[in-house]
Amino acid sequence: MNTELSAASRTKIGAEEGIPPKRRCSPFADAANEARFWAKVDQKNGCWEWTASTQSRGYGCFGINGRIELAHRISYQHFYGSIPDGMQVLHRCDNPPCVNPLHLFLGTFQDNMDDRKVKGHNGLFSGERNGRAKLTTEEALAIRDSVAPATLVAELYG
Repeated sequence: MNTELSAASRTKIGAEEGIPPKRRCSPFADAANEARFWAKVDQKNGCWEWTASTQSRGYGCFGINGRIELAHRISYQHFYGSIPDGMQVLHRCDNPPCVNPLHLFLGTFQDNMDDRKVKGHNGLFSGERNGRAKLTTEEALAIRDSVAPATLVAELYG
């Protein structure tokens, strides 16, 4: 179990952010779920890295109350309270597995898109850098310069 951050320390972080304790509502149904959550967090660096299962984009996943939830959203709710409808939990650190509440903030979908664009993280990789690419750059250029019928190109490259 991760003991570096005690329950008192976690409460203090919320207080330092100016959040009255009565306004904070933990998403954990019981102490066992809370202990299970924090046991999956590595707090050795500024980013508190989620060490358990992640989804395809690297965000931590945690099973709680019969559902799979994103770990950074659970951390946000634990420290700051509920997430209003239409809001997302964004990362100042741009590190998807991070659950450090000081690195998390609320924003709209548009805020998230604007933040990604400003930071150069538009997520749109072209060519071979795209994980779903079926052709190499060399193959794509050969096809573009080819005069072969499309049916033949399809047979050759799938």
